[in-house]
Amino acid sequence: MPGPFYTTGDCLACDAPEHEAPELLAPLSDDNYDTYFVRQPTTPDEVERACRALEVCCVAALRYGGTDPEIIRRLGNDSDYCDRLLPGGPIPRPDWLAEERRLADTSNNDIRATQIPDQPNQETKTESKDYSFSDWFDGFPLVEETRIDGWCYGPITEFNEPECHPNGCESGSGYVEAPDGSRTSLVWSTGSFAAKCEFPLGDQSSGVYEVAFPKPVRNLHDLVECFKSVVPQLQTIHARQRNREMWLR
Repeated sequence: MPGPFYTTGDCLACDAPEHEAPELLAPLSDDNYDTYFVRQPTTPDEVERACRALEVCCVAALRYGGTDPEIIRRLGNDSDYCDRLLPGGPIPRPDWLAEERRLADTSNNDIRATQIPDQPNQETKTESKDYSFSDWFDGFPLVEETRIDGWCYGPITEFNEPECHPNGCESGSGYVEAPDGSRTSLVWSTGSFAAKCEFPLGDQSSGVYEVAFPKPVRNLHDLVECFKSVVPQLQTIHARQRNREMWLR
């Protein structure tokens, strides 16, 4: 749907934007692997939903190309989301993800509080387990051929499907496992920019590495070569973060 909210066509089918704005975005399916607006937002609530969809899109495939100053301010006057910017530089965006996590934690605590024994000496049989963000990666095996200096890559999006990427895959997502066993999300695209680590959820436990692969990935050999090229940058970022954590203790 033409309008100020639009897609660049670089979707990785993560389904996060569709979760935030299901009435505005086309649902992902076997016949549709791209995220795009089926209609433009018309109410304040829908505008907020559209903005949230932009913020959770892992490869910035959704953007705002309009001129409404309120929407530009809502998106932080940030070039990552807006084609046009206001004078004055970036503006803090509302941390709605932190509020959702707080509400979820409160709900979980209320549920645990109700799981008490019926009798004073009766033990509850309900067991709870706290899952970390990295537990989600268990469904995506590491590619051992990429392991170098204790670092290993686990792809989430496919990189070796020639029928989908006849000229080689130029972007993708996955995660990396560091020598200390920690796991961090990673998104890559072809280019020559320096690697960085972003924290879209606002806390240090949910970082995302953004790296540049030197060429498209056509097969396993290309993946190994490209991942090897970015490991030194990942090592530097990882060491800097660990030093910072030690300093804060």
